[in-house]
Amino acid sequence: MEIVELTPSAFARARCLFAGGRPDLAQIGAGLEGRTPGRLFVDAARDPTAALLCRSYGYYPAGDPGGPGGRALRRFMADMPAEASVFGSLYAYVPPSDPWRRALLDDHGDALEVVERRAFVLPADGEMAAEAVAAGQWSGTDGCDARANDVTIVDLDPTLAERVDATLAELIGYFWGGYDGFGAGGFGTVALLHEEPVAAAYAIAVGRGDANVGVVTADDFRRRGLATAVGRRFVAQARVRGLRPTWGCDADNAASRALARRLGFQPDPTFARYDQLSPADDGERLLSRGLWASVSPPTDQDILRRWVRVA
Repeated sequence: MEIVELTPSAFARARCLFAGGRPDLAQIGAGLEGRTPGRLFVDAARDPTAALLCRSYGYYPAGDPGGPGGRALRRFMADMPAEASVFGSLYAYVPPSDPWRRALLDDHGDALEVVERRAFVLPADGEMAAEAVAAGQWSGTDGCDARANDVTIVDLDPTLAERVDATLAELIGYFWGGYDGFGAGGFGTVALLHEEPVAAAYAIAVGRGDANVGVVTADDFRRRGLATAVGRRFVAQARVRGLRPTWGCDADNAASRALARRLGFQPDPTFARYDQLSPADDGERLLSRGLWASVSPPTDQDILRRWVRVA
């Protein structure tokens, strides 16, 4: 039983497996297009039938879970070999279909728990026109509470992104593989009060024509319209770039769902509801050791490593 890890330059070999409607297209596109760091495991270097894209936040299986290649990949995923140095940071699997969902739950038993998610997209005519921001006709603080009058809203650069992470406990640098990565491919906006970040909206991922947004507000500054203000600015930034804004949140996050609707987002017509499968325990304690090994260096330059089950 063998699994192949492809080099980023060869990710296109498995791109067709990720085609079609499924959750988190921006995250998948960002990984496959090389915009953010990712690792790709497949059942075969040529003409793969199953794949697992691993990137920050989500791990995305694709292909046929019931075929020989899919079963081999599922064995690799169920074993969670420590030697691969990838499963210890698993946050969640995002299965693309019911067969994958059932297969993962069958393989992992109670090691995975189901987290219900909601997905939203912004229609082409949603929210404000991008041209207004491009022309400098929108201040960015429209609709903010009077108590926030000292707040200024500016575009998010790598330095400010790092400050948002430090001040508001976000993960922008993690999502983008560093702040230079965010500067090269990401964008966003931040609300500053006396030069300190109090709210921000930023691209978690950009790919396949989508920009997935993350929004955060400091606890002491909630219910002042700041999340709406930075969210509107983000929408306009995405429109200027020709991107479709998307939104995702846990089903029980009523505040996030309400903000999405306030900004004009509507349930994704393809995947308005989907499940995320997260480790029920500390991922490090679920890892196996000694079951898989990386074998002799591959002769194919598009193969990073070959993994073989040895026990």
